[in-house]
Amino acid sequence: MTCGLLASISTGATLLLVPRYDSRRALEMIATEQVTVFEGVPSMFTSMLTAADHSGLDFSSLRTCIAAGAAMPADVRRRFENRFGCTVLEEYGLSETSPVACLTHPGDTRRVGSLGRPIDGVEICVVDDKGCEVPVGVAGEIQIRGHNVMKGYSNLPEATEPDLSEGWLATGDTGRVDVDGHFFLVDSKKT
Repeated sequence: MTCGLLASISTGATLLLVPRYDSRRALEMIATEQVTVFEGVPSMFTSMLTAADHSGLDFSSLRTCIAAGAAMPADVRRRFENRFGCTVLEEYGLSETSPVACLTHPGDTRRVGSLGRPIDGVEICVVDDKGCEVPVGVAGEIQIRGHNVMKGYSNLPEATEPDLSEGWLATGDTGRVDVDGHFFLVDSKKT
């Protein structure tokens, strides 16, 4: 919601919101209003694939979709792109990172399962249990530092201390990075 709202305001675009997600209603809005960008979580893309098969609607206006909130299954991304004729980009972040930390930048070579590379002004690293950066390809905890990282949890210093150290946010998520700086989410250990 934050990304869609801020992107729309900063570019002067129209933003369509539904009070409660319904795949059929979303597809009707895309077709009727000639929506060009759709943002959602992977389960929304899956349900839209099923609903689109029986809709008879024209989705040719759709150019770009952004998946966030969880890793997009490669098969769902491929099927969605084929069915809707658009590009699906992925992004990763948390509420504590306002909310984006990395994304598949338009024009980047996409890698199956990759969440992309850090956004401008943000550093991301993968560390072991001792806080030391791990080699490329090795899984560890994802840590993030940048202008978008929170300063702390409001009036909760005891909750902030374990998550923030020298500006680095310990996400609790397990990931890895490839040689070109593309990040991959392996698992989430926070509840």
